[in-house]
Amino acid sequence: MNTPQNLPPKKYSRKKWVILILILLLVFAGLFFLKRGFFKSAEKIEPGQNGALVESGSGSGPESYGEVLEDDVPDNLKSSHTDNRADPNVIKKLNAQILKDLIACLDFTAVDVEGVEVLTIDKVLNLIKANLGSFNLVDRFEAWSLKTKSGGERRVRLEMTESDTGDLAQELHFFGVDQQGQTYPIELDPEDTKNPNAEKIADLLKQGQVYFHEKANSALFPTGERLEYLERNGKLAEIELLKSDRIFKCTDVSKLSSCQCVQ
Repeated sequence: MNTPQNLPPKKYSRKKWVILILILLLVFAGLFFLKRGFFKSAEKIEPGQNGALVESGSGSGPESYGEVLEDDVPDNLKSSHTDNRADPNVIKKLNAQILKDLIACLDFTAVDVEGVEVLTIDKVLNLIKANLGSFNLVDRFEAWSLKTKSGGERRVRLEMTESDTGDLAQELHFFGVDQQGQTYPIELDPEDTKNPNAEKIADLLKQGQVYFHEKANSALFPTGERLEYLERNGKLAEIELLKSDRIFKCTDVSKLSSCQCVQ
């Protein structure tokens, strides 16, 4: 009779060996994924501009408030010159062709327009001035889009208005933006609405971070011609020149196809 001291050793069944191997595989797999960082805790996610999700602490803190952030500008609102990856030679050819088409459309004196790296309003005005003479600049409107620290948005708009008697004045408007992207007016003191001073505008802009800026002007020439243009984030975006019975306009100076001569 076998006593406990001389019992034969137990043999593991095949099932127990399979379970043991599976356990070891799971342990090694867990160590592998842990080392690779698959199980690190998720970063805090906050809503960004236009509904995009961005990680917190991504550089959009209070220290950068007041700067124009082109990365936040919708692609359809950017001018071609915001894309630093564009071929400089292609840009030069595009700018030269736009100016050549303007000259041909309005019967201007031909000049050398090659090598223009950036099509600015100064270059366009100098070309027109050489043919039409001096001009007066008139503000049409200026608008800013802001992102607040709490994730909301604000709009500031300064418009030039004309009364029935022909008097010109500036009007300041302030808007909020709801969750559906619709603007709603925010009331300002009456004395701040008409012909506001620069300090009042600056105070409104301090409420957030400027991510989009538009400025529209008109250049009036002595013989009745008029150039209207729009700049976005400091870059020329649209032009329209009226000369007698002809109009040359570009609704997007980054695309030659958007330019046309209307007679």
